[in-house]
Amino acid sequence: MLASFFNELVNYLKEPSIIIGLVLVLIGLVCVLIAGRVVRTIRKVDEVESNDRMLLAIRIVGLVLMIVGLVVNATVVFFS
Repeated sequence: MLASFFNELVNYLKEPSIIIGLVLVLIGLVCVLIAGRVVRTIRKVDEVESNDRMLLAIRIVGLVLMIVGLVVNATVVFFS
């Protein structure tokens, strides 16, 4: 029973659309997590304000990537 679960999980994770969705989620998460460091490096400042436009733009892009990745994974799960 446990072996069949892992076989199904491996077959599920082999699907290209699942891989693409997971990659999009991971890229979005990395964008959100390192946005502050990227902005500090680009602007060459020690502190970045929380309402900085570049910081917000990078975080929004990361959030959109995460949402798109989750939607891709959800559509595969629900329509397969």
